[in-house]
Formats: sequence, structure tokens, C-alpha cells
Amino acid sequence: MGLRSFYISGGPAATELNDLMNALRTLFEFKFVSLNAASSVITLRGQQPALEAASEFLGQLNSPRPEVLLDMKVFQVSHTYARSIGLHVPDVFNLSHSGGRADGTWRQSIQSLINQLVSSGGINQAGNSTSPL
Repeated sequence: MGLRSFYISGGPAATELNDLMNALRTLFEFKFVSLNAASSVITLRGQQPALEAASEFLGQLNSPRPEVLLDMKVFQVSHTYARSIGLHVPDVFNLSHSGGRADGTWRQSIQSLINQLVSSGGINQAGNSTSPL
């Protein structure tokens, strides 16, 4: 059997001390637990291994809260970079309805649209846009 007194730092409220005392009594099965709320001291009497386990438990409670440091890198994407290297994705498309026919006429419609763009000078034979940036 042994007897130990623990000072709980940080000035916790009386209800928190009472909850801690009840937790120690329940977890470690101490028969004798006393609380002096004015001086924030909890006194335990019990088996030596249980007192050592309670010491370790209370030591973890008194340790300072962990701090987290985040190291972040922020990147800004330039939307004009694509234009400066000559890449331009068109933002206007002309689509036509093929009437729901699956007999290959939609292919002819798309081919005629491509032919119109090539003949009007909107797209050259290599597939590059000729419109100004």
C-alpha cells in the first residue's frame, strides 16, 4: 500500500477537480481518494502499481498542449502563360443537332463544320487557330 498527493496545476475549477477525482477512483480502483479543492491537491491511497499508473496518467494531463506548425507554400498559376507560348483554347463552339439519327449523318455534319472553318481561315490545315490572341 502507498499514499501519494498530487498537485494539479493550472487552477482548474472545483467541478473539474471532482471529475478528475472520480475518474481516478473508477479507472484505478482506489478505495481512498481525497480532494482539497482550495489547494488543488488530490491524495490517493492504494496499491503501489496503481499509484505509479496514476502518477503517469496525471503526468500526461499536466503536460503542455501540443503545438502544430504548418509550413505551407502557395503557388499562383498564371492564366496568361498558355497564351504567351501560343496555345489558345477556343471558348466559343458552334454545335448543331443531327436530329437523333445514328446513321452517320452526324459525322458528315461535323466534317462540313470543320471544312467551313478551314475555308473561312478560322483554322489552318495543321489545326492551329489563326484568330488573334
